[in-house]
Amino acid sequence: MDEKDYDAAYERIRSIIGNLSSMPRESKPLEHGKGLFVILAVLAEAGGSLHSGDIARRTKVGTGRVATALNVLEAKGYVRRSVPEEDRRKVLVSLTEEGWACVHKLRSSFCSTLEDLVRAIGQERFFSFLDTYVEISAALVRRKG
Repeated sequence: MDEKDYDAAYERIRSIIGNLSSMPRESKPLEHGKGLFVILAVLAEAGGSLHSGDIARRTKVGTGRVATALNVLEAKGYVRRSVPEEDRRKVLVSLTEEGWACVHKLRSSFCSTLEDLVRAIGQERFFSFLDTYVEISAALVRRKG
């Protein structure tokens, strides 16, 4: 697999992660701290800064849970919050240098894991699995709806 293939797989898996709002409430990733990387990824995809409400919309997680996750990320030094002068009702969340380093480390680790998986089962089977996972997830969402 070349870098373009890994980028495609990364984006596909990111879209799966983006659909986590269909998961049962007790298993949502931000509730247990397992999905803090989702916020970091969303911030990175947005160029490093977003309003907290936009993070909640993009992650499909409530603003209270996002605020709690941001507290953890801020304590780790990965993000900082500020209040823009032009609209003091909003909170701007920005990745710090440490946050960017964390994003790059996570993405590198992720790509390394993808490489191992593809080596183990083959590229065609790996992408077939992703397609199947997306179909199953969509079917479960339709069943709930």
